[in-house]
Amino acid sequence: MLKVAQKSHHQTGFSLIELTITISVMGILSSIALVNLSSSWANSRLLSTTRNLENWLNQQRSYAKTHNLTCFISIDPINKQVSSTKYASGTMEPCIPSSTGSTVDAFDISEEFGQDGQKLRLEMEPPIDPSHNQGGILFSLQGLSQNHQLVSQGESDGELELRLVHPDLQTVRCIRIISPIGMIRDGRKDQSQSDCRYGKTN
Repeated sequence: MLKVAQKSHHQTGFSLIELTITISVMGILSSIALVNLSSSWANSRLLSTTRNLENWLNQQRSYAKTHNLTCFISIDPINKQVSSTKYASGTMEPCIPSSTGSTVDAFDISEEFGQDGQKLRLEMEPPIDPSHNQGGILFSLQGLSQNHQLVSQGESDGELELRLVHPDLQTVRCIRIISPIGMIRDGRKDQSQSDCRYGKTN
């Protein structure tokens, strides 16, 4: 009696439902990774912008100190620019001579941040005195500093705090200038917090 050999058939590959589920899961994971990468990149640019602004301010202070000048650092929160000119010189001459012949030495925060820089907000405390068109801080010889044409804060008149805020980020970057010694420090806070923390921050 002959035995008929039976071939066993095993299912190979994936069904259409399995492929659809796999592709959907991969799409969700990719979207999450892309959002996290984008947020991490924006946080890095915010930190870099803050540190570059801090360095720019230190350069202005150092130049005023070594050249026996008073540099007026004007802060424009609306246009997100910080500019420097010689104080009481009668002209809009930049504090640090410009190789391009520009009449002002300015730090453009939006341009420095790059993509989505228009979303960035520059906040300052204390604000500019409403009776003046502009305000900021003066750096003078010996590295001293003084708030100029800002709203008086009484005992806090010796402090100026700049904050860089991006609506898509939880982290806020801060720069504080303490007068009259002219100390400049950078810090950070979460948007849910009220005060910036200074010291060793990343």
